[in-house]
This record gives sequence, structure tokens and C-alpha cells, in this order.
Amino acid sequence: MRIACDVDGVILDLATRFLEMYYGENRSEHEYTRDDWSYWEFYRELGITDDDVGEMWEAVQLDADRLGFIDDTIPDYLKLLREIGKLDILTMRKEPARDSLVSRLLSVGITRDTHYDNIIFVPTTPKDVKVEYDYDIYIDDSPHLGRSLMGVNDKIMILFDQPWNRMLKCGGNVIRARGWIDVYNIVKKIANKKNKKS
Repeated sequence: MRIACDVDGVILDLATRFLEMYYGENRSEHEYTRDDWSYWEFYRELGITDDDVGEMWEAVQLDADRLGFIDDTIPDYLKLLREIGKLDILTMRKEPARDSLVSRLLSVGITRDTHYDNIIFVPTTPKDVKVEYDYDIYIDDSPHLGRSLMGVNDKIMILFDQPWNRMLKCGGNVIRARGWIDVYNIVKKIANKKNKKS
């Protein structure tokens, strides 16, 4: 079984750091939090253009040491998932972010060959480009990827619950996970079904 796991919004909390960077010294009681990020292009609410947001994301990604983890148990779950199948980190980050990403993962003991097999960088457009990669299961927070995978019978999307993807109605092969324990239980159930068939 081939499993693709996203980084931002699934392993690392990029949204919180993005907002901290945006507000900088201009903190106020009216500022948005990650919980207000109610749709994918929420940055537009802040007056950030599509052209400018790419540079901001890149700056946040290159500063990975300042990114928090979504959950403290992620290393344990990645290791368990890798025991079930081949696990690649499939990210839309740009290649220059590799070193800072690997360093941040290592800081909590997430290592290649124990927790994941490869880190694969994919283009940032189109927003559902990951569909083109050959995986059985995708663990991702992108509503665009969820929409594109809906009804694709040989692929399963585990939509990692985040405020920006809650408008997407899941069903069939797109399953919402409310945390890492859900992710693990869903993958384990899928693996058990596959093993029974073979």
C-alpha cells in the first residue's frame, strides 16, 4: 500500500506562523486566528493578493524551526503508518525548503526509513496536482484535492480536518479525520480490508 502524507496543515502548523508573520508587530485584538481561516484562499480577507501569498508561504516554509506541530503524537503515528505501507511525504513546498523541513522533522525524531520513505516536492499548480501521483491513500488538508479525488475508486483521501476544509462534504472515498488517531484507524481499517481480499 502506498501512502502520501502532506506536511502543512497535517504535520506542521503553517497557518499560525503565517498569521504571526503577517501581523508582526501590528498585533491587535481584532486579528484573525487559524480557526478563522474558513476557506482555502482566506488570505484574501487580509488583503493579500494571490501573487504575494506565494512569497509569504515560502518565507514561512523556509523558517520551519518556528513552525509548531499539529500534534505531539505525530512521530508515533507516522512510524505506525510506515509499518502498514510505503509512506512518502508529498508536499507542494518548493525544493529549497527541503533542508529546513528535514531539520524540523529531525528535531522531534522523525527520520527517513523509520517514519517516512521519501520527501517528494510537487508543483504548486494546479491545486490538485497530487492526483497525478500514484498513491492508494492521500492524507491531506486540501479541499481542492478532496474534490478532485471524490469518486476516484482506486484512491482514498483522508481529509485532515482543518477550518479551511470544513465546507467540503465527505463521503465515499473521501473520509474526514479529526486527528491523527483517526488517520491511523482509517488506514489500518483499509489495510485490513485489502489483506482479507488477497
